[in-house]
Amino acid sequence: MTLCTRIVLASLAGGCLAACSALLGLDDVGYVVDAGENDAGSLTCGATEKLCNTTGACVSKLDPSHGCGGAQCSTCPGPSHGTTGCTDAGCGILGCEGSWQDCNLDPLDGCETNSQGGDPKNCGRCGLACVGSTPYCNLIGGCGSTCTAGIPCEGGVCAQVDSDPKNCGGCGVVCPTPSNATATCVNRVCGYACSSGFDDCDKNRSNGCEVSTAGDPTSCGGCGTVCKRDPTHTTDCVGSKCVYACIAPNLDCNNDLASGGTCECNTPGCKSDGTCAATCVATHQACTSSAACCVGHCSPDGHCCIASGSPCIVGKPGACCSGTCYDPGSGVMTCK
Repeated sequence: MTLCTRIVLASLAGGCLAACSALLGLDDVGYVVDAGENDAGSLTCGATEKLCNTTGACVSKLDPSHGCGGAQCSTCPGPSHGTTGCTDAGCGILGCEGSWQDCNLDPLDGCETNSQGGDPKNCGRCGLACVGSTPYCNLIGGCGSTCTAGIPCEGGVCAQVDSDPKNCGGCGVVCPTPSNATATCVNRVCGYACSSGFDDCDKNRSNGCEVSTAGDPTSCGGCGTVCKRDPTHTTDCVGSKCVYACIAPNLDCNNDLASGGTCECNTPGCKSDGTCAATCVATHQACTSSAACCVGHCSPDGHCCIASGSPCIVGKPGACCSGTCYDPGSGVMTCK
C-alpha cells in the first residue's frame, strides 16, 4: 500500500474523470500521485540508485553487495586473485592481487593471468609476449631463454631452488649467513654449516658457530671436549688438539703428558725406566745426560764420570779423569 490519498469523485463520471485527473494530478483510478512514488505505485529512486524488489528499498548502483548497476540485486561474484568492484556495465573487477592481471577483461574468470613466472604471452603486463622457439616468463616478469635445469630467476639465473641458498624455495629467497658459517639450502629449507675450526655448541642460530674448536681448551676439536688441567703443566688448544707443557721443575718421565698425563716428577732428572730419579746425596750428582744419580762426577758436557781419587773435571767435553785429581795451586782440581 503506497502513501497516497484516495479521492472519491462521486460527482464526476466517465470522460470527466479523465479530464479532471490531468488537472488534479490524479492517476487513472483516482489516486493522487505522491512525490516519492512512480507510476507503478512504488518508490522513486535517485539517479545513482536502483530499486531492489527483494528489499523494497533503493540501493546504490555502486554497491557490489546488491549487484552494482545491473538489473539483478544479488551480490557480485568474487573474482579469482582479485577484488570485486562496480563498473558502468555492472559487476566488475576493482583490482588484482600482486602480479595477477585481468588480460581477457572477463569478470567471470577474475584475474586469470600471472604476469610474473606465468604466461609468456603476457609477461610483465597484458599483451607483452616473449619471443623465441621456447619462450618463458621469469618470476620478475621478464622474458628469457629456456631454463631446463631449474627455475628461471632474476638476471637469467636458472636457480636450483631445492639447494641454492640464494634462491631457497623460490627466486630471491636468500638464506641468512650466521657468523663463522656458510649458508645452506636443503630440500628448500635454509640452514648453515660451520666453518672449519668452529662449531655451534649452543644450537643458537642467532650467534652462529660461536665456539672456536681449533683454539678453545673447553671445546678442543669438538663441543665439550675439555683439555685436562693440572698444576704441573700448562694447558692449551692448538689446531683442535690439546697441547701441554711441563712447568719447571716438573718433568714428564713416563712420557704420558700428550695423552692427558701429568708432569709427575719434580726431581733433578728421570731414570731410564721412566721413573723419577731420587734426589742425589752430597757425594753424588745428577748429570744432565744421566737418568740416575752419578756416583762419580759430571763432565763439563753433563756425562757421569767414575774415577779414582777425588772428583775433578777435565777441560774438554766428554772427558773424564781416569787418573788422579789434584790441585796445581789454582784452586781447581785437575786430572793427572
